[in-house]
Amino acid sequence: MAVGDIGSIIDSLDYLNEGGFITRLIHVAGGVYLVGDRVGASPFETMVFSFSVDAAGNISNAVIDSLLLHSQAGAAGAPPGGFAHVSGDVFAAAYMTYYKTVVGTFTCDSSGNLGAAVIDTIELADAHSNKSYLPDIEKITGNVFAVSFTDGFSSDGWMKTITINDDGSIDEPELDLWEWGTLNGEKPYILQVSAAHYLQIEGTGGTHRPSLEEVNITDAGVISRLSGISPFGSGNSGGGTVHRVSGDVYVIFYAGGVPANRGMMATVTCNFVDPPALIDSWEYYSGATGWPRAVEISRNQAGNGKVFAVATAPGVPDTDDQLNTIEVLNDGTITKSIIDFQQIAAGYAYGPDILRHAEGIYLISARRLTPAKQTLYTVDIEEAVVAGAGGIAHQLLNPAFI
Repeated sequence: MAVGDIGSIIDSLDYLNEGGFITRLIHVAGGVYLVGDRVGASPFETMVFSFSVDAAGNISNAVIDSLLLHSQAGAAGAPPGGFAHVSGDVFAAAYMTYYKTVVGTFTCDSSGNLGAAVIDTIELADAHSNKSYLPDIEKITGNVFAVSFTDGFSSDGWMKTITINDDGSIDEPELDLWEWGTLNGEKPYILQVSAAHYLQIEGTGGTHRPSLEEVNITDAGVISRLSGISPFGSGNSGGGTVHRVSGDVYVIFYAGGVPANRGMMATVTCNFVDPPALIDSWEYYSGATGWPRAVEISRNQAGNGKVFAVATAPGVPDTDDQLNTIEVLNDGTITKSIIDFQQIAAGYAYGPDILRHAEGIYLISARRLTPAKQTLYTVDIEEAVVAGAGGIAHQLLNPAFI
């Protein structure tokens, strides 16, 4: 197999035998993971489930444990938009209820045992009634965290920094705040680039077109915008992720284009001195899609670029490829060809997430429509030299685990 070749589905687990919504994954310890979701039937609870994966990619026969983050979220309530590790067994989730944007803390030990209840919560803003405006959370340093979200019914975009203590208690009020979307701001995603430097992709403005922000966040939680590029693509933005390729070159995977919500990617330069500049772009999937999620696989065969795996959520009827591998060169050139592709499962649609589990083994969570259920998969993808651990651009795996 060549780098980026997709092999077989190794294993799968239906962790929720009814419809859900958008899935989110985080690594806990060893082979233990969490997946966040929202139950698709009334009262639409926001849930966290734990499970394990062994070295060969075999998933536990059943969910280890589950925790209710929020009940009676209402039809517009949503699953965690993002997870963050706090300290020890303590984790934080940023999520929406019907009326609020919330950060809640809970425990999960290295065996996958979840605490009996949420430890503490903080309400950051009134939530918009649109269930797709998910927040994101990123650990800055120590006990300082940044949360980016959509404000109340004006749909403005905000980032706030907060203090989450090692025991899971959350201090109020917030440390700082920054309004990044004054007309509309939705589906933010934060990437830490270096100490104090962060990139955020978002949908903004009346047309919700994708934007990219260079942001400085100090260890004390003080936020300052450095520069940005808005918009860098056409059509509505359905959210996305951003990943480093090499040096100051980054690649963004997002839903956008014309017609709206095609599978799109773009490369940009970001040096946190000059405004970001667009290098290249490509529509890698021509059908309607939801929120794509991507993960770096490895350096390419020639060593002059990287290969990424992209989990895409095709629309209905769901007969298209759901996993693609794509090469991006170090100078930002997109090779504009799919290395390999695979349909993970018939009826798979909406809200996937993807993480690297071990060498050549990747973990995917996804919603299925026919029959309605939420499923985890492990799949074999050929690697070369692994450039770094992590999934959806967050460093989720301990390097010692790889």
